[in-house]
Amino acid sequence: MNHADLVKAAAKWLTNRHPVVITEMASGATEEPDALGFQGTFTTLVECKASRADYQADKHKPAVRMGDWRYYLTPAGLIEVEEVRPGWGLLYADGRGVHEVLKAPQTDRKNWRGESLLLTSCLRRIGQTAPQGVSVRCYTYETKSRATLTVEAP
Repeated sequence: MNHADLVKAAAKWLTNRHPVVITEMASGATEEPDALGFQGTFTTLVECKASRADYQADKHKPAVRMGDWRYYLTPAGLIEVEEVRPGWGLLYADGRGVHEVLKAPQTDRKNWRGESLLLTSCLRRIGQTAPQGVSVRCYTYETKSRATLTVEAP
């Protein structure tokens, strides 16, 4: 599985748990999460790692991140439970879907400002084109800046 496959799997997994899901969207936030699901004031971050090198590089990112719950999503067996950074959960993707291997603990520290900027940017992009009463179901980014929007009537 490559990174794009993992991001799609993460979005599908999050969509079953959160009414708003944003993937790989550039905004004014300091982070560009692979997938972030919003449920009220709670969020779940999924960072997709297609290789061990990508996972190792993540150790150099700042400590304050988006997400009340934070997960790594990898192909099955790429990272072992013992290797997962404290405060993170682990998801495996295979041909049958996404499986929770290690439940993420809820964090008491997160990037509220970054999440607000990301969500505001998402809503601004909907603009006047969304019909009245339409709720965001899934938001992904696939144009030059990787943006597409999927909406679903309530």
